Amino acid sequence: MNQMAAPQDGGIALTRIDQTRLNDMLYAHQLYVAKKQGGKRAMLSFHDLSGLDFSDRDLSQADFSSSRLSGANLSNASCQGASFLGADLTLADLTGADLTRADLRGACLHGATLDAANFTEADFREASLARYGNDAAKRLTFEKVTTDLSQLSARGANLSGARLANMAVIDSDLSDAILSHADLRRTDLRNSDLSRARLDSADLSGANCQGTRMVEASLIDAKLTGTRFRGADLTGAKVDPAAAERADIKSALGRAEEQEREQELAETLARHDVWVQSGSRDGARADLRRIDLSGHALRGANLAAALMQDCQLRGADLSRGILAMADLTAGDLAGANLANADLRGITLVGAQLADANLSGADLSPVQNIGGRGQSIASNLDRADLTGARLRGTVLRGVKLVGAKLTNADLRDADLTGANLSEADLTGARLDGARLEEALLRTATGLPDAIRAQVI
Repeated sequence: MNQMAAPQDGGIALTRIDQTRLNDMLYAHQLYVAKKQGGKRAMLSFHDLSGLDFSDRDLSQADFSSSRLSGANLSNASCQGASFLGADLTLADLTGADLTRADLRGACLHGATLDAANFTEADFREASLARYGNDAAKRLTFEKVTTDLSQLSARGANLSGARLANMAVIDSDLSDAILSHADLRRTDLRNSDLSRARLDSADLSGANCQGTRMVEASLIDAKLTGTRFRGADLTGAKVDPAAAERADIKSALGRAEEQEREQELAETLARHDVWVQSGSRDGARADLRRIDLSGHALRGANLAAALMQDCQLRGADLSRGILAMADLTAGDLAGANLANADLRGITLVGAQLADANLSGADLSPVQNIGGRGQSIASNLDRADLTGARLRGTVLRGVKLVGAKLTNADLRDADLTGANLSEADLTGARLDGARLEEALLRTATGLPDAIRAQVI
């Protein structure tokens, strides 16, 4: 059934057909594509086809120029060489569709779903569309219309070689899309997601990529002259060495700030090592207070007597490091690796050490300090060592007043002379540990069987 629908902006009324009539036309078109008798090309320009089902159909060479296809289902359809010139595909579903060399000039794809679709060499350029005036003369004029690709989803779509120059691709999802050799000159890609997208040899000259997410994208041999990357995220992206040296790209790659921080840290550690080795006469004491070093690899680092109050070291590797007499009051070392580290005389008052690995570390007192031969004990009062690994750890004389040692592994640890007043040892493993009963009287959670075995 045919009927007249509301006109497009150009003043031309659209012909509305139902699904039954459409199916007949698509059957005839399939015969046309197969070059069989009775075949007839689907000429569906200036039709209202909104909401109709074209899924899995062969629409090669069909003409949808200036038609309304909003909300239509074209999933897995073959649209090779089809014309969608000036068509309205708002919110249409083109998932898995094949639009190789399709004409999409001036089309509106706002909010459409193009996931896994094939747009190889498709033409998305600006179109010049006929417009009829509303006056009595109905004068014919031509208006330039830009293709709208905003807020769409094209995850994993193949857009290699596609012509997308001057397009608006704002707030769109093109993650994992293939855009190799695509023409993206002066394209507006603001706030779009191109994570893991392949943009090798694409032309992005003058493109606006501000706020664009390009995590782990590949831009090898891409043309980036005048491309704006302010606020973009290119973490892990692959770019040519020369491009990587550009200040804006280096910042987007996350390397500039990171490299600056790493260089500053390396210099701080070097100056501190000189300070330690020279007996504080040369170099400079490391001041890492309130610095975030979470996840850093600091294995074997010399941080003896460093100032590290409130330092963030979650998951950091400090194994075999030297932190004797360092001050890490209220530091966060949850999950950190301090195995076999020199922690003699360290201050960890109120520190977070849950699930940290201190196996084999030495937290015994520092002896013979100064001319009077003073001794400085390690202080872990009120520290949280929940689930911490302390097997074989030397904890002689350590202050653990009010410390939380629930479910900690203290097997074979040396706690001789340690102050465990009000410490919570609920669930702690103490097999083979050296303990003194007098110092355990106010500790909680210690099984009677263990208490009876202490020396």
